[in-house]
Amino acid sequence: MKSISEIMQHAAGMGSGKIAVAAAHDDAVIQAVCEARRQGIAQSVLVGDGEKIRAMLAELGEDAANYEIVEAADDVECAEKAVACVVEGRAGFLMKGLLGTATLMRAVLN
Repeated sequence: MKSISEIMQHAAGMGSGKIAVAAAHDDAVIQAVCEARRQGIAQSVLVGDGEKIRAMLAELGEDAANYEIVEAADDVECAEKAVACVVEGRAGFLMKGLLGTATLMRAVLN
C-alpha cells in the first residue's frame, strides 16, 4: 500500500471494528470517528462529555443515536471507562481524544 486511499480501501474491506475513544469531546476526534463510520471502517464508543459530543455530532449532521456515548466527568474517568470498554470486549481498539497521554497510559497500565 502506497497511499492513504489504498489503506482506507483495505480497511473498509476488512469489516467494521469498534473503537473506544477516551475524552471524545473534541472536534477532530468526532470528525475522524464519523468518517470512519461512513467509510464502514469502525463504530465507536464515545466516552466523555455527552452533551458536547451530541452537539458536535449534530453539527456534522450525524444522529447521536447511531453512536454509543458513555458519560464521564473528567479526564481520569474518561480514560478509565474507555479502557474498561476494551477490557470488557465492548471495543477492540483504544483511541486517545482530548486528554493527556499520561492520563490515558495510567489507565491502560492499571
